[in-house]
Amino acid sequence: MSKYFQQLDYFTSDFVKSLNTELHNMIDNGIIDWHEHHKQICINTHKDHAQDKFSGIPKCHIGTGSLVYNWADNGVNINQEDRTSVEMHKEQLSEYDFNTLSPEFKGTVFEELFNTLSTNHKLGRLRFMKMTQRKCLSWHQDYTTRLHIVLDSYEGNFMLIEDEVKHMPNYTTWKTDTTYKHTAFNASMHPRVHIVGVILDGVQRRNT
Repeated sequence: MSKYFQQLDYFTSDFVKSLNTELHNMIDNGIIDWHEHHKQICINTHKDHAQDKFSGIPKCHIGTGSLVYNWADNGVNINQEDRTSVEMHKEQLSEYDFNTLSPEFKGTVFEELFNTLSTNHKLGRLRFMKMTQRKCLSWHQDYTTRLHIVLDSYEGNFMLIEDEVKHMPNYTTWKTDTTYKHTAFNASMHPRVHIVGVILDGVQRRNT
């Protein structure tokens, strides 16, 4: 039995496949789009999304990227050899405040997804995360576990937690213990897309 990966039976493969179909339909129809830098879309949004500080930002983009580090403004793909650190955001939002379904997803299958997961877990952000081909994440650890719902996965897509490597197949759902050091890499020639949820069960509230 794996120490870090637990497959969940919350959803059938057909339901997860319908999520993938609806995601592509919404993008094709211009309802949502990937954040320019983060390549993410957030299904839930900040409780204060109507405030002026979020003016002009699509509700489904408020929760994209890191809540701690300002990767976008430091150039994720620019002068990588020269970058030794990344600045922190001056204002850091809290996972606990992403408790509202983003309006773009009202009346869609993603509302059902959000409601189902919310009955099973205390959720933070629930995001579509796209990893482009031939990419790898940094070696890091989170302060909570994560849900992974696999929409687009290919041969060469792996997650590594400590010394265990896992390929998570299409249309499956997993709980991953990312409180341990981990990374993910896409060694394929196609983008990998997962829905990733922050699990706040039993975690004491903190600022980020």
